[in-house]
Amino acid sequence: MISILKAPLLRGFFSLWLVATVLGAAKGVDSTHKVESADDESAVVDPRYVVKLEWIGKHRNSHRIPCIDTVDVTLNGFGKGIGGFDIKIGVENSNFHILEILPGELIDSCHWKLFTPHMTTNLPTTGLPLEVWQVIGLSQAIPDSIGPVCFGFDRPTVLMRLVVDVGPHDVHEIIDWLDKYHYLPIFFYWEDCTDNTISTESGDTLCVSSRVFDSNTQEISDKRPLFPSRTGMPRQCINPSRANRPHKLIDFYNGGIALPIPHPPAPMLDPVKMVSPDSSQSPLDSTATPK
Repeated sequence: MISILKAPLLRGFFSLWLVATVLGAAKGVDSTHKVESADDESAVVDPRYVVKLEWIGKHRNSHRIPCIDTVDVTLNGFGKGIGGFDIKIGVENSNFHILEILPGELIDSCHWKLFTPHMTTNLPTTGLPLEVWQVIGLSQAIPDSIGPVCFGFDRPTVLMRLVVDVGPHDVHEIIDWLDKYHYLPIFFYWEDCTDNTISTESGDTLCVSSRVFDSNTQEISDKRPLFPSRTGMPRQCINPSRANRPHKLIDFYNGGIALPIPHPPAPMLDPVKMVSPDSSQSPLDSTATPK
């Protein structure tokens, strides 16, 4: 069921999030980095939103390598809509590439106005993820424009779909590669205070990470992470003295792709060795009769 609500004028959202994202990215500086005080809230609250990386191919019994596969970024708003998002994702295996990121059900069905994926790459020597993708989605591109059809659903929905290229394409490298790697992680990634944020439907609240879980659902949140981070937004991004400060209301779940375990080829059976010493007939002979 689609939540059909009249689109508000997302002035609050644009002032809190879009301006910081666009202008901050243009200057290379985010204004929230200047915050000197930190958020003293230590209690964990129930999340308003849950964002997950979910491998679509996990329902298959097996798959060949190399292959093209898909991973969805899903959102559960527990009946609450959103006005926009800024999601950042990283991968770190040289034989695992995100080819493209497609808009999900929320963008298509609700006729959102903006969906922009952007990729940056890093050298292996930097110790950073080899590929980092940032995706920005907005329900309205201009505050006074015609609003979207909807802001969400009363069930989990797909924000975006990642099309990924898995495995080496050199047949001689596949077995060694599968022996070395059994799981390819995909993870949420933070490089500044605007990464992995969600605006509420009304545009008056900016939601940031509360907890981060690994693909095995083990919490990996860090109370004092630094940029770049895989464990959530640093607490220094929130100034508790500001009335319009962001709120920790999102749980993030990392994901990945499980790889098939390589099996050595089955040994060939020699028909000669299968003949009984006291038999002159081969068991492979369909015309043979028992003695």
